[in-house]
Amino acid sequence: MAWLLEALLFLVPLLGYLAWRRMNPGVEPGARLVLAAAAGVVLALAGLFWFGLSRSLEGGVYVPPHMENGQLIPGHTERPQAPRP
Repeated sequence: MAWLLEALLFLVPLLGYLAWRRMNPGVEPGARLVLAAAAGVVLALAGLFWFGLSRSLEGGVYVPPHMENGQLIPGHTERPQAPRP
């Protein structure tokens, strides 16, 4: 059911634009609307960039998903072990 919500959230902006075009044939979007959409895209990209940096590995080592004794172990990060003298 979650995939339906994700698909709907993905399609809402497109459906809104298509509805606007259907109700206003031959009318181009104004400069303010184009600038607002561009600002929204820039803010979304900046948010994704910030989120990616805040969720970094923080010095850990990524261990990809693998099988152990017939069990699937999901990918995770591990702290590097200190070298033994």
